[in-house]
Amino acid sequence: MPTTISNEYNTFLDIKSIKNLNSFFARTSEDKLALLVRNNKEEHSSTSYSNNYLVLKCNLDLEVETQPIGKFHILTCISDDLEIKKDFTRICNYIFIDKNEPKCSDEVIALFYSLQNIFSEELSHDTHLLQIGLYGEYIALLKLIIESKTNIFNKWHFNFSSRHDIEIDEKTRIEIKTTARGERIHRFNHEQISRDNIKIFVISNMIELSEEGTSLFDLSQQILNQFDDYKRKLTIEQLNKRCGLSDYNKGIISNLEDCLQNCKLYEDSNIPKLILEKHNAVTNISYDIDFSLVQDKFFSILP
Repeated sequence: MPTTISNEYNTFLDIKSIKNLNSFFARTSEDKLALLVRNNKEEHSSTSYSNNYLVLKCNLDLEVETQPIGKFHILTCISDDLEIKKDFTRICNYIFIDKNEPKCSDEVIALFYSLQNIFSEELSHDTHLLQIGLYGEYIALLKLIIESKTNIFNKWHFNFSSRHDIEIDEKTRIEIKTTARGERIHRFNHEQISRDNIKIFVISNMIELSEEGTSLFDLSQQILNQFDDYKRKLTIEQLNKRCGLSDYNKGIISNLEDCLQNCKLYEDSNIPKLILEKHNAVTNISYDIDFSLVQDKFFSILP
């Protein structure tokens, strides 16, 4: 028999298990999936939020058969879209269920808005090019882990309008480039490759699209599992949504081992570039660089 919580939520957990858990799934009286998260902070007022996909109620006193079980936040997926429900379950599992930690209202509210952004994310106008670029970024991150550069891996950007993909420190940047055209030629804005007092490394990827191998979605899950920071995990979820990825559409496929072997590092001092006279009226200069003519470096030279 299911256990009823406050006459509104049902679970097959017994009351002893519920009292020992900080987060668990339940179903509403309308059979919607809900996540219950124990509050870890003394808060006196209850608040609620809603959008087209979710309803959040914070800091509610709950009980089972008149026995109090504590204060909980309740996040309910009200969407009937199968993909959204699967995303909701997967994300809640790795952020809450797996960790089993109580959370304050602010943390759950932040997740509510992050999920809202993910679920409402629109497809890119050119998902194929975005998928190629993203595959290359994930390959570069995996390569950094393999080369024991986790300190750099963890500095991968949140803001995808940033000039560079990784800011190692105030004076050192990494730009990640990817091509699927069979030639190691990449296009740069001049400012990406030539900056005063900033050292720039380039990670270059050549990927060959195939029918068999590792999909972009599966590669993204490998990278997602390497991050402890849930904000970066949610960034990956949002990027996947922008690429149109799901369990049914896993995106482009390539041979992961070949991609890692073809992932190369270059130092700005070896990279040919134009020497330009600065002029405020001349902007947005870009050009192609053929890296097959440039000597690559070992990843060990990275700080």
